[in-house]
Amino acid sequence: MTNRDRSVVLVLVACLVAIGALLANPRQPAAPPPEATPDPTAPAAPVYREGVVGGATSVTPVTARTRAERLLVGLVFSGLVKIGAGTSYAPDLASSWSADETGKVWTFRIRDDATWQDGVPVTSDDVVYTVEALKSPDASGASAAAWADVTVQPLDEKTVAFTLGTPIGGVLALATQPLLPAHLLRQIPFADLADSDFARAPVGSGPFALDSLDAHGAVLVPVTAVDARPAADPSVPPADSLVTPFPRASVAGPGPYFGGIELRFYPDEARLAAAFESREVDAVSGLSTGPAQALAALDGVTREVYPTTSLSAVLLNLRPTHRELRDARVRTALLEAIDRDDLVNKALGGDAAKAGAFVPPASWAFDAGAAGTVPFDPRAATKALKDAGWTRTSGGRWVAPGQTAPYRLEILSVPDGSNPRLAAVAGYVRDAWKAAGFDARLVPTKAADLATALRRGSYTAAVVDIAEGLEPDLYPLLASSQVRASGTNLAGYQDPSLDPLLEAARKPGTPEERMAAWKALLAGLASRVPMLPLVWNDEVMLARGLDGVTPRLISAPGERYWDVLAWRLAADR
Repeated sequence: MTNRDRSVVLVLVACLVAIGALLANPRQPAAPPPEATPDPTAPAAPVYREGVVGGATSVTPVTARTRAERLLVGLVFSGLVKIGAGTSYAPDLASSWSADETGKVWTFRIRDDATWQDGVPVTSDDVVYTVEALKSPDASGASAAAWADVTVQPLDEKTVAFTLGTPIGGVLALATQPLLPAHLLRQIPFADLADSDFARAPVGSGPFALDSLDAHGAVLVPVTAVDARPAADPSVPPADSLVTPFPRASVAGPGPYFGGIELRFYPDEARLAAAFESREVDAVSGLSTGPAQALAALDGVTREVYPTTSLSAVLLNLRPTHRELRDARVRTALLEAIDRDDLVNKALGGDAAKAGAFVPPASWAFDAGAAGTVPFDPRAATKALKDAGWTRTSGGRWVAPGQTAPYRLEILSVPDGSNPRLAAVAGYVRDAWKAAGFDARLVPTKAADLATALRRGSYTAAVVDIAEGLEPDLYPLLASSQVRASGTNLAGYQDPSLDPLLEAARKPGTPEERMAAWKALLAGLASRVPMLPLVWNDEVMLARGLDGVTPRLISAPGERYWDVLAWRLAADR
């Protein structure tokens, strides 16, 4: 299975909003510094080299699927808003924004000096084009679903308004969506975008421009160091690489501390690890536990850990046809049977955090007191099952109420070759449930087939990754109405008493009001256990001679470059 397939496992929407003091005081972009005359005697700035398993052929914000493609999107493209330090947001292509009293209409003003890398100004047309592309019938995934209820309207060339069908707590996380250039793509059908010339040689508005791309890697140059150049002849294909066939222009603003970036592609983890060990690359990311631990032990290697909004969890089929799991005591017992601390340390090598709640600990919405805790406690699990009417055979296997044969827990998850980390989590869950007395069996399932089984409800349990996004929103995942309306409630969970809490947590309000709503929701979830949260996955980068890195909560690999302009490379690395 390809790297592209890994992303198909499960993506459930939550790319919405975080609201805070930034609304009252949006930071204005600093005036560009005066141009300086280059010193021909100054040493050339070093080039940062990062290695990644896999490759890239479709580098656009709406078609990227592989890790390499997502990393490149994070460097080449930008949105109206960007993530900042901690859990904050900062202006990017937008200079300011405002919301009406209901939180339903948001207005963004695009910077007057914002341009594409071909020198064309960024306008409201680009915003409209991007949103329409995301809402196209050919679009899919979290980004497409997040914009489904949003109407976009250009107010003038530099002003755009978003109207939300359902008022929510803001759209700042939504506004981090990287934009596409309408002037270059308007004539390309969205269905053809993934395989277009643009996808192989994109023009963005981010801090780096893609200079070349081939099977071995990508070369990126700082936009502040790129002079306008004539457009390449589109009738003459490049010899060994895909060179951007569009002119690029300088973009005002601070530049990076190094002269460029090389993203090098490797066919497997062994070759990537060897390249890092031999100092062929300065940094690596996305490695599985074994290789990552071995490289982290090398002299001079630093380990940068980015908490993510990716939750590995067990989805249980809670539809009426699976009544054995509909008792919250049974679900609690299944969670108590899993030693999640041991899972983090042994199966995942410490590259994760125990999931004690349905939002990551680094999120503004997290409240440890409200979330409660379900410790590893086999005795408590046994008592809970007996209290729920379960019995045991002479061989120690659990039998559901009203049944005579041992209850079989079939666990769907991806094969090891597709996603070793998630497969390791699934294997750990199976072993834990077998040790607790269940007839638990792991069924490796291709990503596409797993997604189909979840949509149809033809499963008992599934270990999956859930991409929550920077702004948590559990309504699509757990609301009763979402079982039939949109199909995003894949567990089939319905609890009318929980629905008002889900709705309140996504409504507009002051930071204090929203935090109170989330506190109530987390407390409600702790008593109901509608699914089994296991671990929050970390994005780990290993590097040599790299300073200025400030890890923060991210939702996608490319967001790791949020502070790339502050990174510094040591000359003697």
